[in-house]
Amino acid sequence: MRTICLYFEIHQIIHLKRYRFFDIGTDHYYYDDYANETGMNEVAERSYIPALNTLIEMAKKSEGAFKVALSISGVALEQLEIDLLHQLNDTGCCEFLCEPYSHGLSSLANEDCFREEVLRQRDKMKQMFGKEPKVFRNSSLIYSDEIGGMVASMGFKGMLTEGA
Repeated sequence: MRTICLYFEIHQIIHLKRYRFFDIGTDHYYYDDYANETGMNEVAERSYIPALNTLIEMAKKSEGAFKVALSISGVALEQLEIDLLHQLNDTGCCEFLCEPYSHGLSSLANEDCFREEVLRQRDKMKQMFGKEPKVFRNSSLIYSDEIGGMVASMGFKGMLTEGA
């Protein structure tokens, strides 16, 4: 029998508000709270909640035979209500992956920043779900031997990449 590993990704961008020349020096709040809340609510209702409910149901019905991996950016964790994520974690059928906290491209430009983002995310996942991630997933599944070396040096046992 073949084994299939399903992996899902949750990430939600943070919208910045329109910032004009005359706002310089007077307004230091850059986020569009309305767009962030509206966007997260829409995608959660349309996608995340139905998908998580389905995964929880599949895990419970399979009595441990169904497994899934989930990668959630730190940025998304800050915006999400996480009750369903805890329910999925409680099934014992979900492995939470680690990724850069902001879902950014620091692995391509700055090793120190990349390490900081990854360690911040690993700590957040351990704090929230009681498990330290063992597998890493880079933003956009970007891989090079140099990135793989950095990931291995941080103690990860595996890394998802794109391609063969």
